[in-house]
Amino acid sequence: MARIINVIHKPHLATFIAYDDSKYRCCAICEYQAVIEDDRGKLYVVSLLSEDDINELNLEKAIERESDITQKGDWFYRFGRGVNKEDIDSFVNGEVESAGDKPIGAFCDVLATLRNSHCFITTDGMDALRKLKRELDKTIKSQEQ
Repeated sequence: MARIINVIHKPHLATFIAYDDSKYRCCAICEYQAVIEDDRGKLYVVSLLSEDDINELNLEKAIERESDITQKGDWFYRFGRGVNKEDIDSFVNGEVESAGDKPIGAFCDVLATLRNSHCFITTDGMDALRKLKRELDKTIKSQEQ
């Protein structure tokens, strides 16, 4: 029988698919990580959005979702690597698709999530953000003159 070993308050970046047929991922900050042990002793680390999710956690479903390498389930998956340019593009497109946001609003939401999650952004991700900043600065400066 599966059991919870520990629950840790550790805000972190997680991703999810808003729709079954989406090719984009969305991002969010999950507040907790639960360590679950299955009946064979294998450990799983599960992302939980809020404290409420701790009490509602279905251990068998959590193990099933975490075992799914496609990560296509209705689930928050820990993002365990650096965020690159393609990830940022996917997160923005996912936000537009899932929430119906306009691109600028979606981009701002994704940047806030990345910043507040304290995730690592890879060199190519940072290069893309720096390029965008330069273009924004130039555009704003040209309008202020």
